Amino acid sequence: MRNRPALEPHRLAALRPRHATVAVRDSKTPAGRGLTLTPAAFTAFVGWATATAG
Repeated sequence: MRNRPALEPHRLAALRPRHATVAVRDSKTPAGRGLTLTPAAFTAFVGWATATAG
């Protein structure tokens, strides 16, 4: 199991979307495929990540 950095909820809250889509990619693979989310889906993900951060 890889060690993952702790999520910082105060930083996640600052990531509120301001555009029609939010693009997400793996920073370790910049040339890899990306994922596009609606602002609502991204907001739901941020809420989930914040709530489940341990």
